[in-house]
Parts: sequence; structure tokens; C-alpha cells
Amino acid sequence: MVSAGRVSSYPDIGLAVNLTRYELAGDSIDRTLSAAPMTASTYARRHLVTKGSFTATFKELPSETDPRAVGDIWPPAVDRQTKFFTVTATQDNSEYLCVVPRNGGRVEHAVSSLAQGEMLDVPQGTVLVVMGACEVFGAPHAALDVIVLLNNAATVVASEAMQVHQFWNSKLR
Repeated sequence: MVSAGRVSSYPDIGLAVNLTRYELAGDSIDRTLSAAPMTASTYARRHLVTKGSFTATFKELPSETDPRAVGDIWPPAVDRQTKFFTVTATQDNSEYLCVVPRNGGRVEHAVSSLAQGEMLDVPQGTVLVVMGACEVFGAPHAALDVIVLLNNAATVVASEAMQVHQFWNSKLR
């Protein structure tokens, strides 16, 4: 069974975030987009795999399979001449975080790799997902914490080697 969690909406920064969970390996959903091709620049949302793994298969491209593991972003920067795809969990209890634009625009994404003790300045209007232990605003955060910078910029201080995923609405920055 596939279930979408509660949507957290942040209208001031033009984003909404929710977690989608696939209970069993083999659970899948089919999606139809409004137009083809599907590319990282035309697909408005971003999905970050946070647990387990997935594959994406494409109706018009039956020989192509796109595997996605923890830390991977979907869609990748590959043009696919399709608007139909299926996402299938390859492990039980697989999850991804979905970041959706609100009020137009599309979700942009950047990932930064930090060494222990390294700092990263992040502007206001950003949703962060940290992929390791760190401090933000002097408070400790664990891997996969979601931090929303509504009113202030922030500095991420890595407590270990880690990655930081940043999401923002292209229309508002």
C-alpha cells in the first residue's frame, strides 16, 4: 500500500512538503504528466529518497529503468521522452520526501557535501534536509531532519561528514 503523509504547506516560501511511504516491496504508483519530455527542468517537483529504494519505469521506454536509493533526487538530470511513468518500491517501508511548488514556479535543488566542522550558509526561503548530524541555529539535528527557513537565513555546521539538500521555489528566488 502507498500512503502520503500529512502535507506541510509553507505559502510564504512557495513550497509544500510531504512524505510518501510504500509499505511493501513491489508497491507502485502510476503517474501521468501534462506534457513530455520529462526533465529536471520541466518537472516542477523534487523527490528525495529517505528510506529504502525505488525504481522508475517509463511507458514508452520499456528498456529503461531508473534506480533510486537513499539520498537520490528524482527526477534526475536526464531527458525522458515520456509523460507516463511508474514508481515501484524495491524494499519494504521505502519512503521519499516530496517537495511541491505552490503559487507557480518549480522546485529547484542543490546538494552540498560538508566535512566535519565545515559550515554552509543557506538563504531564507529554503527547505533543508540534512543527511547527517549537524547544528542549525545552535540546535542539534539528526540525519533526515527537515528544516524550513521561513524568516531567516541559517548556517549549517556539520558534526560529521554529511550532505545537505536545499530546495526552493524558482519563482521566489
